[in-house]
Amino acid sequence: MIPGISFRHIQRREMQSRFAAVRPHDWLTESELRRCTELHDRDRQEQWLFGRLLAKELISDALDRQQIGMQPVRFNDIEIDSRDEGGQAVRPSILLGESRIDYSLSISHTDNMIAAALSHDQSVTVGVDLVSTSHTRAESLLLWMTPRERKWLTNSGNEREVLKAWGLKEAIYKATNRGEHFVPHRIEILPNGKSRYQCFVNNQLVQGLQLDIKERDSHLMIAAGVPCFMSRTA
Repeated sequence: MIPGISFRHIQRREMQSRFAAVRPHDWLTESELRRCTELHDRDRQEQWLFGRLLAKELISDALDRQQIGMQPVRFNDIEIDSRDEGGQAVRPSILLGESRIDYSLSISHTDNMIAAALSHDQSVTVGVDLVSTSHTRAESLLLWMTPRERKWLTNSGNEREVLKAWGLKEAIYKATNRGEHFVPHRIEILPNGKSRYQCFVNNQLVQGLQLDIKERDSHLMIAAGVPCFMSRTA
């Protein structure tokens, strides 16, 4: 658990069962519906929808806790936008009607799992990543590691550590990026004691890094909380 961050994950088949009768028109905004129709691959579209559903659950719960005595927030009042004006993927922003909500949101999905994390602490940005432990090859990921990472991971002889290091890179990238592409070598993960890690972004140590690492249903689920100033300077 990371203070100020809600982290939720669910199997895709559970989402299929829970929301079988729910139509996208019932809970997406007009802009989100347009984005949904642009996803022509049915599998990719379903992953996108389930990620948005899980994220809106987190956002709705957080807003309801803050708005005691008011009407519950409807899902189609919440808009999640993860594209800039040029159509490039960026960190998600959240609108409630016309007002921007200063939460930090991150979504991840694989073929079988959906995860979302929400920071309602304005001093912390969040990133989340899922790594399939049954379908991800550790040896191929070593190619994307820095020399210090490769030395550590090779000496450890632990494939789980390779998968975990990769998931940490992805989660920290999502928490710190400002629209730039993911370049794995710019984010370095190193051990910092037993089951603890330190991270460098562009050779700068990430101070105040908070991690929540879980394993369930052949997946590593990693949430990273990073002080906001790192997302502005990384």
